[in-house]
Amino acid sequence: MNAQLRGWVDTWLNHLALGAAPQWGVQDGHARILQAWHMGCRRYVKQDLSAYFDSSVELVLARLGAPQWLAGLLRSFYTEPQRLFKAGGCFDARWRTTAAGFLQGCPLSPVIALAVGATWAEYCRRSDVDLMIFVDRALWPLPHAACPVTALRAALQRSDHFDEAFKFVCKPTKCAIVVLDSDSSLNELIAERGYPRESSLELLGIELKLSDGATSLLKLSLQTLLLRLRYLRLLQPRMEYRRRIHSALFWAAGVARPSARETQQLQAEITATLKDCITEETPQVLVYAVFGWQFSVEWYGDWAALKTVLQRTDARRDTRRFFFGYDNLGVLKHWLKEEHQRRGVHRCGRVKRSLIAPNPSVHAVSHYLVPLTVNTTPLLDAVFLVDKALWSCGARPWQVEVVRGTLLRNFAVLGTCQFSACAGAFGPERLFAAPIEAYPPAPPAVDLEGFEQDVADHLEAFFKDDAELFLASDGSAKEGVGAFAIVTAEASFGTGDASEDQSAFRNEALALLYITRALQRLPGDRRGRVHVLCDCQAALQGVARPGMSALPCIFEEIATNLRNLQSRGIAVSLTWVPAHGRKRHWRPPDGISAELCRDLNDKADAAANCARENRAAHSRRALWHQAFGEATAWETRLQLSLRAPWTKQLQLGAGCCAAGLRLRCWRAQLSFCTCTFELASRTHFPYQF
Repeated sequence: MNAQLRGWVDTWLNHLALGAAPQWGVQDGHARILQAWHMGCRRYVKQDLSAYFDSSVELVLARLGAPQWLAGLLRSFYTEPQRLFKAGGCFDARWRTTAAGFLQGCPLSPVIALAVGATWAEYCRRSDVDLMIFVDRALWPLPHAACPVTALRAALQRSDHFDEAFKFVCKPTKCAIVVLDSDSSLNELIAERGYPRESSLELLGIELKLSDGATSLLKLSLQTLLLRLRYLRLLQPRMEYRRRIHSALFWAAGVARPSARETQQLQAEITATLKDCITEETPQVLVYAVFGWQFSVEWYGDWAALKTVLQRTDARRDTRRFFFGYDNLGVLKHWLKEEHQRRGVHRCGRVKRSLIAPNPSVHAVSHYLVPLTVNTTPLLDAVFLVDKALWSCGARPWQVEVVRGTLLRNFAVLGTCQFSACAGAFGPERLFAAPIEAYPPAPPAVDLEGFEQDVADHLEAFFKDDAELFLASDGSAKEGVGAFAIVTAEASFGTGDASEDQSAFRNEALALLYITRALQRLPGDRRGRVHVLCDCQAALQGVARPGMSALPCIFEEIATNLRNLQSRGIAVSLTWVPAHGRKRHWRPPDGISAELCRDLNDKADAAANCARENRAAHSRRALWHQAFGEATAWETRLQLSLRAPWTKQLQLGAGCCAAGLRLRCWRAQLSFCTCTFELASRTHFPYQF
């Protein structure tokens, strides 16, 4: 029923009433309050409704032009209802008949409350006073108001009149007048209303300080969160449950977030929940890269706030842009992971700490010196892996020598490795991380306006009066490069744009968008029927409900274009076709040939793949994915080397040596120690100083 009421709600809904409004939320209320503060508003009245009944709902529904069935349904359901009341765990002795009040949990009550709130907002609104209702209400005089006190008093009087008519109750103790400490202009109004005076606006879960605009979260219990995290350590739940720990912290991250001290405490406890999965010396950047950046409090807060950012400059100094409603939010998440990974690597102690060796020309295992010219790849891996224990134990940056060679600058050890061509290759040296360039932008678009006109010219040639035209669309994406295609029985068209979001789903949506745009270019006297075939059910659902999709602006434009075409006499039907021969018994609607639909869909699929391959040829993203595959293979080879028995013995020896360095060298200030390793079945010899 609420879905059926959506069209009616859109006829009267605006930004003044937000509670339960479709596609509106608490963040929109926060945005309105912050916008008012940035405009210079420093006087607010906050009202808390302590009694809310439905005495005049039918009049409101009639005023707003509600469907007739809605009032009849509510009347029949709420006529002399009997209820059993409960308070403090105790039930009433009998059922009671009530005359007003919606049932708690009634699925229609949010829409009805929204309608009443919108009526209050329109009744109380003035040219010099702005307001908002989200269950609680807020009013504030605008900066251009000639007399803010008079304007605010007049708006409050109209609000009182409305409350009296609807039998609403506002307790003065739950309301407030919020002004700066130095502002005495509202003292008379404060005395009239009996409202408490405050210098910070507490509304919708946040606190806004009028003096400096600082925001913080209300009712954030740090102790409760810490206890929950400690219980997680005991329960050891699955990893997906451990990631769901930030909702209490960052539900308003774009507006308010915990303090730096609270963030540090929480991060320590969050990391502790992973102690059963990691060792003590594991760098934080590797923890987040493996288990998910959701475990980083700093990253999660930035991710929640990043949704207000439109562009960034990457490591190559390329400007990267994001368009809300046209690109998937996954693009922003990828940007944030990339940036936090870069910061995490440079913060990591293994990378920041320099252990410069005096003689990087040789390296040794056990008592054997191995020249760098010898191609002993497994042996090189072993020495490389052994040295990680020294880095992880945090050896001091002194010139310490070991019998296995100098405490190596590992670019020498990795002399045969493609990822350590320069002496600064600290990623492979100390983190098992192969360096790779930042993810590049998408390939450029080529004359999308001309593409649209070409499709329109082709359709005009074949679309005569009362004609029936069949088109198929498809989108394709691979390795960060996407394309879409539009085909008919006579021709194929394929291209792609330069958006950061190159996903197959977005390209499916773009194909439908350019079909509707091309159809709108047809001469105004053309009439007929167009069958659009698509193998993406999610895209068709997006057209039906744009606001619920990941790309609302694209699908809203498609839906608008379809309505315009319908009004011109061009009926466009969207039909789903199973891809790649699936569902052999599928039959299309309206008596259309299933064989024709499948043939056109296969043709669109081939055209989209061809367009994608043409765009990907020699593109920077294709080269990046090739380099990424090589880096992954290199890291995998090193990880597998860890499993070799002789490698584990070397690690044990390195660990003992590193412990000796850490515990003893700081006392004696020594610059030389000896340590001997045996490769086969013998145990590690004791280290000496």
